[in-house]
Amino acid sequence: MEKAMLVRLGKHLGYGKAQARKLEEENRHLHARESILLAYCHLLSWMGQQECHEWSVLAGLDSEQQQQDGFLLASDTEQFSKDELQLLQQLQSSPLEGMVASVQQEPTVAPDDDLLFYFRRIFSLPPYPGAADMTMQDVSTHYNEVVRELSLNLALHDAAQRHATEAGGAGEWPLAGYKPWQNIRAAFDRLANNFVTLTQMQRDSMHMLAVLVNHADLSQPLLQEANLDDHIRCVRQMGLSAAQKQQIADGYAVFSQLLQPVLLGMRQLQLQQPGDSAAAAAAAAGYKMHREVLHQQEQRTAQLKQLMRKHVLTQLALCGYMMGRCTYTQFARLYMLLYPRQPSTAALGRAVVAILKEDQTQLSTGPGAGQ
Repeated sequence: MEKAMLVRLGKHLGYGKAQARKLEEENRHLHARESILLAYCHLLSWMGQQECHEWSVLAGLDSEQQQQDGFLLASDTEQFSKDELQLLQQLQSSPLEGMVASVQQEPTVAPDDDLLFYFRRIFSLPPYPGAADMTMQDVSTHYNEVVRELSLNLALHDAAQRHATEAGGAGEWPLAGYKPWQNIRAAFDRLANNFVTLTQMQRDSMHMLAVLVNHADLSQPLLQEANLDDHIRCVRQMGLSAAQKQQIADGYAVFSQLLQPVLLGMRQLQLQQPGDSAAAAAAAAGYKMHREVLHQQEQRTAQLKQLMRKHVLTQLALCGYMMGRCTYTQFARLYMLLYPRQPSTAALGRAVVAILKEDQTQLSTGPGAGQ
């Protein structure tokens, strides 16, 4: 009798613990989502506070040409509604002050209380010299130079780590005072600055193409879209902690959700493009109908351009967030392992989510899982 009661109580206790863990995870997820969205709102508000003149001077464009060329400037927040911008002001309790001091320690690229620090860091740099005239060969050559620098400094970093472990504090490292991660940071800054400048000049197709080319040999056919298995294999060797993997997965989920209505809107606008029948009807109805059709096309084009700019901005923010949750040396290791392919932000997010699921499955089925 007592044994049966103890069994029932044990089952109730196990159920209660499972529910508690579920609620804790839901609470953690909501808190993480709120932190990421708030950081993104602060970022958009920061962008809106930047001076158009400063960016136009840096880009070598006057304000009229800047508007004609559709430059993706930090001050360009017209694609957001008045309600969205008002919400940003309400969420931001105090204005963000310029740039936070450069990261001085290895732990992560961005501090925990400034999740999109790296985005602002890169967008605060002057335009990359010569970006306007760069060819795909130039972009790839620059990428290869950065990867070589990452490789050298990552090797030095690992050697210093091994020396510190093996020496146990005894003996001086021959390159004492030399911090490879600072060189890695400088290399990543140049790479990100180059791609952001290309995006600002509306040459973001160069960046998208760079993810598909074989950087070891541009004469080879374009690579297939990022292979998830390859990214999983490489991410497992980055040395990410459980907390880092969870943070990256949280960010990927939030920004993916932000991208969904943008992608849907782009698809809908593309489907609305008039076909031959509409053109024929316009010709038959005369000049007035023809002008109306042209006006509708112009409106759709403007809306599509606006959505595309939102899409690029959100993707850049996701990339900045993901890198911010890693250390410079961890990200350098990813670039080394994936070469001659360039890492894909989307594939990186999917890989981390897949790894987390595998890890959780192993925990739930391992010894003591039900305790």
